[in-house]
Amino acid sequence: MNTGKGKFTDVSKDSGNGLKVKLSSRGAAFDDLDNDGDIDVVILNSRETPTVLRNDSENKGHWVQVRLIGVKTNRSGIGASVKVVAQDLTLVDEVHSGRGYQSHYGTRLHFGLGKRDKIDRIEVRWIGGGVDVFDGIAVDQRVTLTEGGS
Repeated sequence: MNTGKGKFTDVSKDSGNGLKVKLSSRGAAFDDLDNDGDIDVVILNSRETPTVLRNDSENKGHWVQVRLIGVKTNRSGIGASVKVVAQDLTLVDEVHSGRGYQSHYGTRLHFGLGKRDKIDRIEVRWIGGGVDVFDGIAVDQRVTLTEGGS
């Protein structure tokens, strides 16, 4: 576990038995399955049911999840770049359609904001060249941003 001070501590004994499963696996998907602000994992196992690893750890910081809807560009916002500015923090991510063979990271982008309880702005650079700036977005929520809606 990240201590937040440049160090990690071993929490294996407290993390459950999800990674002790011995199966042949082909891929993984990462997304917030239960919409609680943290990332969960689904591992695709060959000829077996998937292994679901739910992240039930305590949320110690603020967050925002961004889903895009393209109007002039593709409907899922694939290829768009999203910048979240929250006080002294600037985070950038891009919407992808997939990340590898039988794997996916979802099309919602997750931004961890730590102690910052206010988002100054979210900038979206759409693949078609347009830019939208969204203000007044609260932390600790899922937000859907539509192209041309700034």
